[in-house]
Amino acid sequence: MKKTFFFLGLCCIFNSAFTQKKELEVTVADTMLIPADHFIMRVSASQNAFYDNPDTTEIKRPNYYVNSRGKMIDLQKTIINKLEIKMDSIGFHALPKSLKDFQNYGDYSNPSLNFRVNGKDSLVIFINKIIADKNLVLNIISVQTNNISNYEEQLLKKVIAKAKKHAVYLASLSNNKIASVISLSEHNNVYYNNSFNANVFQGISLTEKDAKKILTEYMIQNSITMKFSLE
Repeated sequence: MKKTFFFLGLCCIFNSAFTQKKELEVTVADTMLIPADHFIMRVSASQNAFYDNPDTTEIKRPNYYVNSRGKMIDLQKTIINKLEIKMDSIGFHALPKSLKDFQNYGDYSNPSLNFRVNGKDSLVIFINKIIADKNLVLNIISVQTNNISNYEEQLLKKVIAKAKKHAVYLASLSNNKIASVISLSEHNNVYYNNSFNANVFQGISLTEKDAKKILTEYMIQNSITMKFSLE
């Protein structure tokens, strides 16, 4: 009798293992280059204009350096005010002073203006106007893309196709086939638009030809985990 129960027990265990659903889980990631349609540019007044022609007549008087700082700020404000008029006349209009919606804006202690530049052609013109003046410093605050959800959808489809292909290959190694998708979880998208270095143009003199070589694409990345049933 004991042998009979033992044999039945083994049969139950074997049958349970055989009928248990076989599953395969894969995690994959991929990237896509997308165009930057708008550029938020920061133009600030450098200290060159002040230090190139320093006023040292009162250097021995009290508060000389404090007063000098005030004079430098006044000069920088004058430079920025003239810049705003100049850029406005050629179609580049300064944005409101608030920077709360901008990324990677750094230190704004020097007088500055912010511009939204649309498209690469306008960006080339804008850059060349700014870098021609040694008293100005040019930074990129952020880049923006129209209809970015369309690119995100394209990337997601690309990653899903990659995951399915990978799963089919892995299943074949154990003589199995993919039956159906059990679940799909999407991880956070990653945007590499900070690859536009905030100081990339500082101190650089670009020719028209060089400016046109500026890359106006950046990378986005997405990753997913998919679980499949096997047959």
